[in-house]
Amino acid sequence: MATPSFGNSSPQLTFTHVANFMNDAAADVSAVDAKQLAQIRQFLKANKTNLIESLNTIRQNVTSSGDHNKLRSTIANLLQINVDNDPFFAQSEDLSHAVEFFMSERSSRLHIVYSLLVNPDIDLETYSFIDNDRFNVVGKLISIISSVIQNYDIITASSLAHDYNNDQDMFTIVSLVQLKKFSDLKFILQILQILNLMILNTKVPVDIVNQWFLQYQNQFVEFCRNINSTDKSIDTSSLQLYNFQNFQDLSYLSETLISRISSLFTITTILILGLNTSIAQFDIQS
Repeated sequence: MATPSFGNSSPQLTFTHVANFMNDAAADVSAVDAKQLAQIRQFLKANKTNLIESLNTIRQNVTSSGDHNKLRSTIANLLQINVDNDPFFAQSEDLSHAVEFFMSERSSRLHIVYSLLVNPDIDLETYSFIDNDRFNVVGKLISIISSVIQNYDIITASSLAHDYNNDQDMFTIVSLVQLKKFSDLKFILQILQILNLMILNTKVPVDIVNQWFLQYQNQFVEFCRNINSTDKSIDTSSLQLYNFQNFQDLSYLSETLISRISSLFTITTILILGLNTSIAQFDIQS
């Protein structure tokens, strides 16, 4: 995906571009170009409320009533893209590229939050905005995990592809469903990593503890069991076909991703129960 020039104004930046910049700045913020850093901070200041709020993928009436492109509408419904509010997806002639961009932007929002938690000096203002609302953010992230899990396996490639006679469109749908599953797994992994940082050595409010264990008992345990079963595995071969061959996250597609998710669900549960790593014991007063 092309990287916008830093010579351009900040409105042309994307979350993907900012996330890539943060990777480069992680080693030493003081070593990055001051003008570039100022543009990144300006972008984050203008978009800080969208880092979390725009992650909720469950929406109603996601496709535009004026959209007559059948494949575009199918993809928008599958990925919960509001075509009216996403002109890039609505107007893109290359749907595979538009899908990659949508998924990259969603993932990059989480990467930005994670990077700020690890290295607040990148942008103290945006970090403070997140930190001051820490447990509201935690509650929203738990709800988002629940929503993603609820819709993870609800649509199959066969149920979508049978509406298409064009082999290329059918091929795109089959690849896309597998890509969505991978993207959702990576999305869940990123949220769990953020949750671990946000609740580490804190006194987690009772309502958050209750919210976590309600979803853990009703959804999370069964989800981990399902994704570890052989008949639920992701067909990686379909993703390497030409429709999505340029998707940058194929390296994540492995059994390691699933095992990391299962492990992080367990670790998050232990932290929510009150494990204080600074004193190596459970805080029974939390």
